[in-house]
Order: sequence, then C-alpha cells, then structure tokens
Amino acid sequence: MLIEQANLITQSQPPSNPAQAAAPFSPSLALAFFAHRFIDNVPSEEYGIESFCQPNVKVKAWQFVTQLPMIAFWHLLENNCVRFTPIMKQGLLRSSPTLVIEANPAGQVNVPGLEYDFWEIIKCSPPGVTVETVFWQFLGGRNVEPEKDVAKRLIEWMINLGYGQPDNSPKPFIRFGNIPLFEKFTPDCRRIASCEQAAQIIHRRWMKFRAEQPDIFYYLFDDVIDAARDRIGNTKIRSSDYISAKIIRDYGET
Repeated sequence: MLIEQANLITQSQPPSNPAQAAAPFSPSLALAFFAHRFIDNVPSEEYGIESFCQPNVKVKAWQFVTQLPMIAFWHLLENNCVRFTPIMKQGLLRSSPTLVIEANPAGQVNVPGLEYDFWEIIKCSPPGVTVETVFWQFLGGRNVEPEKDVAKRLIEWMINLGYGQPDNSPKPFIRFGNIPLFEKFTPDCRRIASCEQAAQIIHRRWMKFRAEQPDIFYYLFDDVIDAARDRIGNTKIRSSDYISAKIIRDYGET
C-alpha cells in the first residue's frame, strides 16, 4: 500500500553546497544529456525526445521517460546504497513483482540529479518501501504528464550545476506537434560535451547491468510505470509517454 507523505522534492532546492553533491555529474544527467547513446533513436520527422545539442536527433520518448528514473535507482544499487528484493504485490486482477528497497545505513550519495532526490526520500521512508512508492512520492500529486515534473527537477539541477541557463522566453499559447520536455532550458553544449567520456563509462556499466540482471531491469521498469500511472489516475487524457510505456509493456511494441 502506498503511503502518502509530504513531497520532499518540491519542498527543497538542489544542494548548492558542493559537499552535498561532490561530483558535478551523474547517471541521470548522463542519460538526459546523451540520450542518443542510451535510448533507441527514431527518425527526425517522427515523434520523440530531442537529444541535447544533437540537431535532428531524437530518441523513443517512452524509453526516455522510464529509463531516466530507472538509471538513478540503479546507481544507488551499484554504489551499495541500497539492496533490491523482489516480492509479489497483489493487484485487482493479478499479482505482479515489485522491488523492496533496503537502505544501507552507511550509504552516501554524493552525486547530483535524481539519485540524490530518491536517496533523500528513501532515508526518510519506513522499512519495506518499494521503488514504486519512492517514485510515486517523488512525483507528488495528480498529473496527466508526470514526465514534465521529472524534467522540471532535472532542469533545476542542470542550472544549479552550470550546464545551462533557464529559457524564460514567451511561448505561444497554442502549439501543435511535439513540445520539448526541456524547452525552458538553454543548454551549454560545450560544458555538456566535456562530460561525454564520463557518460560513455556510465553507459557501459548500465548496459552491463541490463545484460547481467535483466529481471531487476524489468522490475524497475514496471515499478516506474506503475507509480507514474497511479499519479496520472483514471483520466481520459492520454498525452503522457508513461501511458505509451504501459501499453508497450502489456501488449508489446508494434
């Protein structure tokens, strides 16, 4: 059962003290900045998420919005901050696996991004908290497009860490087509490019994890989708890419 608590994320700002986020880079930032390396690409004329500083390069939106939080949870696992234990949860019609998080009391998270935010929630959570619950709490209240909350939070981190500037230019009230998730952010492409080697290392470790622990990867996938889907609720609006991810999970990609 999900436990409602104050949304810790919206009540705080990214830490400005370098000691709180010693490394200026993290897997969640790596995937956001270099999505074209982590996520399947799509033709530029098709719907997708535009990759930072890569003109006409787009990636599959449903993969992007699910793997952003997934890679942050994986970082906590890889750095021995948490341990995942799969259990079965009972739904209305069927049972399904979920990941219980056991926090390491000696764990320290010294990177910025979603990793830091998730760890702050985990530390304040009771025993038995799941990945689904943590992401659900991170997202806060009802939202038909929770991926925009994730993007907004990452933009705060990116600006705080000097990877770009806010874009407060006026936008048309009515627009057609794909509205970029990070439209309110102007990236510093030179600064981002300097992180490419670090991103490649993260990518290799991430792909190794996916190959060696496919069950955990897919349990993370399920938990992220279920948390987002619960925040979306029973709305007739189907604009969220988490809805697409759920359909692909249940019926396969056509």
